[in-house]
Amino acid sequence: MDGVRNARRPVSGRRVVVALYVAIVAVHFDLIPFWDAKAYFQCIEEAVHKKFDLLGCCFDHPSLFYGLLWAAPQYVWPWTPVPLCVVDAAVGVASIIAFDALLRVLFPGARQLEYTLVTSLYAFAPLFVVHTIFLNLDFGATAFFVVFVYALLARRSWLASASALAAAFTKEAARRTPTRAADSLSRSCSPASCTP
Repeated sequence: MDGVRNARRPVSGRRVVVALYVAIVAVHFDLIPFWDAKAYFQCIEEAVHKKFDLLGCCFDHPSLFYGLLWAAPQYVWPWTPVPLCVVDAAVGVASIIAFDALLRVLFPGARQLEYTLVTSLYAFAPLFVVHTIFLNLDFGATAFFVVFVYALLARRSWLASASALAAAFTKEAARRTPTRAADSLSRSCSPASCTP
């Protein structure tokens, strides 16, 4: 139980890591979305300008939760990718705080410097930082999963439930994947040639 109490104490190292993460991400808010980020941005924009569809999806990835988080600010600032990056940054900050708290639950006797250094490794991992500004549903699913693991181990059931639902409904499996897989399997071999 000491680890849970230790995870809830205010920590200056955590604040420094979060402040640096926000600063790094904010510098890149002017990035123009390209590749998948452009596709997700355009999908969200088009969804915002159509009749509301809760089960709508981008590229066969229904996103009931994260899609709504991204779409909400687009009603106020349409065709502006910065609010989507702000949503990603806020989710990233929550994930960094949860990761730091998770370390404190798992390793309650460690020194403050160790918590700060390991949290920095997570917060400043290139893939984590880049996915904050490169719009992608995988980022939200990963970030919410870290919050879920912390909440589960810290026995904070309400937060564990909420973050598990957020992670699960951020990027579900593609709707048509099983059908496509079955179609390609049936086209690639006959029953006689597919036997082991």
